[in-house]
Amino acid sequence: SSQFLTVINALHIGGEKTFEEVCTELVVGGYCRSNPDLMKETCAKSCMNWQKSVRSTDTRNIHEGEPSFFDLSAKDATGSVINFRKFEGYVTIVANVAKMCQEGMTEKGYAEYTKIQQIWPYTVEFVIFAFEHPEIDYDAGADFCEP
Repeated sequence: SSQFLTVINALHIGGEKTFEEVCTELVVGGYCRSNPDLMKETCAKSCMNWQKSVRSTDTRNIHEGEPSFFDLSAKDATGSVINFRKFEGYVTIVANVAKMCQEGMTEKGYAEYTKIQQIWPYTVEFVIFAFEHPEIDYDAGADFCEP
């Protein structure tokens, strides 16, 4: 942590760049994702601005006669169909979760969802869709995700 801050300060003090410019370069370099705790500590504003820019929201009004969220359905991991009517009356959070090969990362993410659901068991439901990055061939070999 202190080593990271030392590097940022050296870039700022040793050059003609402002602290904000150094943080912006680190954001562009992917440090908000690869070192989130350190960036939150040192360049929080830059990471927050970056995060806002990558989020998107697609909204539209549903007109009478059009299908609503509760008219939808999806298959679960076992292939069983889940009718979204079961989520009526709940705050339903729909999330896309990236498939990750790093051991423990996926489990950690699901543990967070479980924790929230334990806090509000009669209020919150999650619909989680796993997705794979289009540029990664997950089926390239059995040892792809091995350390």
